[in-house]
Amino acid sequence: MEDFEAFQAAVSTDSSYSSTLAQSLSLVLDEFYKNLRSVGVSAVSGAGMKDFFKAIEASVEEYMGNYKYCLNLMNPPFFTLYYSATEWGCLG
Repeated sequence: MEDFEAFQAAVSTDSSYSSTLAQSLSLVLDEFYKNLRSVGVSAVSGAGMKDFFKAIEASVEEYMGNYKYCLNLMNPPFFTLYYSATEWGCLG
């Protein structure tokens, strides 16, 4: 999902509960998909596999560099490092 307006237009044609809920949640979905990496891979020829593995590597590096440190600080044994977590921007 890369086009928020197209999603809204498609969902707005229905007036069911699920359609209304999808419209309400579409902003959250838009934000989620905005930060999601995507690559095209052919199931037949395997074209795009190099790009796929590059995207995985980039995601691993991002996780290890940005998120893992903050998650480790928020685990119960690390609550004594609260101020360090605040300095790193992990707690808002």
